[in-house]
Formats: sequence, C-alpha cells, structure tokens
Amino acid sequence: MTTPDKLPLREKFCYGFGDLASVLYWQTFMVYLSFFYTDVFGLAPFARRLRVPGHYLWGYNDEVCPPTSMFAAFNTITAPKELTLLLEVGHAYPVEQNEHTAAWIARFLNLK
Repeated sequence: MTTPDKLPLREKFCYGFGDLASVLYWQTFMVYLSFFYTDVFGLAPFARRLRVPGHYLWGYNDEVCPPTSMFAAFNTITAPKELTLLLEVGHAYPVEQNEHTAAWIARFLNLK
C-alpha cells in the first residue's frame, strides 16, 4: 500500500479559494432569502398572528433555514416565547432538543 503524496501549496490555495467562493455565493443567496421570506413573501405577518406560547429552538449554523430569517419571524411573534439557540448545530434534530423542550414545558406549567 502506498502512502498518499502531500498536496502542493498551490493546490491547497486553489481548494481554499474555491471553498471561499462557494461560501460567499451561498451566504449572498441566504441573505436574499431572508429578505424574500420576510419582506416579499410576508412571513412576518403570519408570525404576528400566533397567540399560543412557544419554545423555539434552532441551530446557528443552519443553511436551510438561516438564522437571520428565523430571528425576523421570532421577533414579530407577540405571544409569550422563549428561544434556545444552539451555536454549533446546523439543520439537524439535536439530541438536546428534547431536553430543552421538556424543561420549557415544565417551567411554563410551573412543575419545577
């Protein structure tokens, strides 16, 4: 079995700049989606109509539902609400979600 050769520095830079270009493209797209969902599509008016208390939890690194659009919707909700922001989670179902939700329900119902 042969050992893989090390990548030359030039090739490492090329991969790095390719990744940078991809990140810049997708972040620009996500900022536009945040604007579209809140201002054009009208997500915020629907959020204002919520009347039930809620516990909201999302990952800070979510690229499917960007935190910018989630914060825009969250800030327009007038019902009692609580936010749990998981800084190292993307668009996934984290293990901690059940614990956070159960703790919120217990606090809301004055069980603890």
